[in-house]
Amino acid sequence: MKYSTILLRIKSWAIGGLLFSVLCTGILQPTYAQKLIITDDKDQKRVSDVAVFNKQQNVSEMSNEKGVVELRSFNDHDTLVFQHPAYVDLYFTKPQLSSINYKLYMTMEVQMLGEVVMSATKSSEKRRDVPVRMEIIRSADMEFLNPQTSADMLQKTGNISVQKSQAGGGSPNLRGFEANKVLLVVDGVRMNNAIYRSGHLQNVITIDQASLERTEVIFGPGSVIYGSDAMGGVIHFYTKRPKLAKTDTVLSSKINGSIRYSSANKEQTTHFGFQVGFKKLAFLTSLTHNYFGDVRMGSIRSSAYPEFGKSPYYAGITEIGTDTMVATEDPNLQLNTGYRQINLLQKVYYKASPQLDFELNIQYSSSSEISRFDKLNDVVGDTLKYAEWYYGPQDRLLSAFTTRIKSNSGLFDNAAFILAYQKIDEDRITRKFMDTTRTIRQERVGVYSLNMDFNKKLDSSKSLVYGVEAVINDVTSSAYAEDVKSGNRSAATTRYPDGGSMQQQYAAYFNYKWEINQKMIWSAGVRYNQILMQLRFMDTSTYSLPFQEINENNNALNGSTGLVLRPIDNLQFNLVLATGFRAPNVDDMGKVFAKNEYVTVPNASLEPEYIYSAELGIAASLFDHKVAVNLNGFYSYLTNAIVQREYQLNGQDSLMYDGELLKIVANTNVGQAEVYGLSGEIELKLMEALNFKSSLTYTHGEDKVNNVPLSHIPPAFGRTIISHKVSKGKYLRPLELSIYSYYAVWKNVSEYGSASVDNLEEATTDGTPAWYTLNFSSSYTLKLRKEYGQERLDFGLEPSKRIIVFQISIENLLDQHYKTFSSGVSAPGRNFILSLNAYF
Repeated sequence: MKYSTILLRIKSWAIGGLLFSVLCTGILQPTYAQKLIITDDKDQKRVSDVAVFNKQQNVSEMSNEKGVVELRSFNDHDTLVFQHPAYVDLYFTKPQLSSINYKLYMTMEVQMLGEVVMSATKSSEKRRDVPVRMEIIRSADMEFLNPQTSADMLQKTGNISVQKSQAGGGSPNLRGFEANKVLLVVDGVRMNNAIYRSGHLQNVITIDQASLERTEVIFGPGSVIYGSDAMGGVIHFYTKRPKLAKTDTVLSSKINGSIRYSSANKEQTTHFGFQVGFKKLAFLTSLTHNYFGDVRMGSIRSSAYPEFGKSPYYAGITEIGTDTMVATEDPNLQLNTGYRQINLLQKVYYKASPQLDFELNIQYSSSSEISRFDKLNDVVGDTLKYAEWYYGPQDRLLSAFTTRIKSNSGLFDNAAFILAYQKIDEDRITRKFMDTTRTIRQERVGVYSLNMDFNKKLDSSKSLVYGVEAVINDVTSSAYAEDVKSGNRSAATTRYPDGGSMQQQYAAYFNYKWEINQKMIWSAGVRYNQILMQLRFMDTSTYSLPFQEINENNNALNGSTGLVLRPIDNLQFNLVLATGFRAPNVDDMGKVFAKNEYVTVPNASLEPEYIYSAELGIAASLFDHKVAVNLNGFYSYLTNAIVQREYQLNGQDSLMYDGELLKIVANTNVGQAEVYGLSGEIELKLMEALNFKSSLTYTHGEDKVNNVPLSHIPPAFGRTIISHKVSKGKYLRPLELSIYSYYAVWKNVSEYGSASVDNLEEATTDGTPAWYTLNFSSSYTLKLRKEYGQERLDFGLEPSKRIIVFQISIENLLDQHYKTFSSGVSAPGRNFILSLNAYF
């Protein structure tokens, strides 16, 4: 055979083999589509002008007006980056795009959307479209503020005053309203129950700030949407939600953990959270353990009040088991202020279909015994008044099941049904100094609730929100006395009616919103409430009560209207007119309890209190958005305002309580009162990475019948902060530095309301002195990078979310001694804080 013939055959075989290999490759290797459709995940509209490029940025494409982009120019192993100025960047490989059928949904950036809020009307809307004043605390804000408790988180905003009777407490104050006149809500379920008292509350610390996604605070009456108690405002906590995976083949998982140490009270906090998500099912777990030691207060005092806040003695026990007064070795260490707490959040989310999903939400919080520091430092003559005064473990359990429905029916577009049960346990344990009898009073509250909320888009400019609510409170109160030496038990008087109490609330509401044009939005709403209550007193002889049962049947009709005006792009006016109310609860009408030199007794004739409020807000953005100014003025007029006043029971103005003759007071309706004030905030962008922000709040309140100051009115207070951020890349801000100051002016003794509520005995003889603190905070973020080939495992989001955040802060640099208004415990002195947060 000739050489040429052989060569020709070899060439033929080679070509055939090559063709066979290509054919096999096409059969054995996956073939990927060459076109991708890009859609907005909210309105389902196609997105054009999306830039698509590979890692090397040497190949790029652009989506056309139909949202379609060609992929044939990219290799199968390339990681593709999808970018658009108005949307969040996405990262995908061709196999991942194949798994989602080459249909990509992009999410618009928050700053392009305008910040969205939920709490104002229980539906999503842009914050700038809401006329009421709001404070938004985002997850990133909470991380940088680094608070020990949720009460501290609220106070650190600089716009909310917080009172503390003991370290394990925190009672937020909104516009001069506090305790049961401020509504607390978590994940759509109202926390306020039938024994929320009118003085000061510590219940807010049962919310774990480490589990929160965001907190929205509404200032002013919120009764149309939320009902009773929302007179000063609403604080709505939103916990984190589980996230689903993008496809069946990809698992979404996140783990985060943190540790924190604070020197002022030897705080040791550990947090662990994780979530895992499949295509339709997701789980989230959050667990936090807190250890707080005794609080060290500031050592620098005014020369006019050198002993302010000091407790020279504390109660101890001798070797033979008797009480003794022990001299305090360190006058700046507040003994018996430490406690422990554990918080658990567990969520299960199931998306049955694009139109239907379910969520199970379980929250549990439990504390150790929490001493009432403001009681343990009370002195009668030269002797301590109490040897023991503490709250037993405070337990809160919430179980809620939420169903969400999307529909194109004529009745609603979105609906949410929340069926919830809460169990609250509160104990109070007291023993007088040198007395062997310890009194234990136990309260058990079961709360059953159902919320049904709907929203409907009537047309392109009009929408309607409406719903119904039912809440039932079942209160059981018991008590006994125990001899600490013999262990013998005997009967004791209960705090609330010993025959049990029940409160029922039923309501229906609607709120209408009309976007008249781009410069004007009008909204209005109405709510009808029916409140039933029954209190049963089995033992009426101890205090000679003139009744055995109290039955209440109250109703209230509330309304509100708001107007948003934007005459020019950078100027906005907000006008709000609203009414609110608060129906008396079991604590208001049925409590028998002592504080200071007073004993509170039931008042069967108590009626609901009402508020009529007006608010004007101005928001301006100046000098190319480098200056932002917000001003809000408000005026509230109260009728039938419930306040404590001296009272007579069976013609007597004093009553023997726990062996002590005390002055009688009761909650009464005083007629008329007014509260008004002004809040302002200015923000300056001095440089690209340098920001200045300052706020101030002023409030005044007066009982117009007796011409005396109202209780709960804090002095003017605020915060000023200068922050510097150094950024590297779109998703990484590794370094943030802040210097800031909190401050409050004098609260003179003549401005105090009821002595038993405003705790005048915890102030100086002249009132609460003005104070300020200087503080420093720093945060450094370390991003742990992966090999680029592994980044595609993150499926769609930014390449790596594995970060470690180091924080170092110094609070109260000058070690100033101060108390916030009406507080029984002094604030921490110089405080070094070290924390480490990790996200994987």
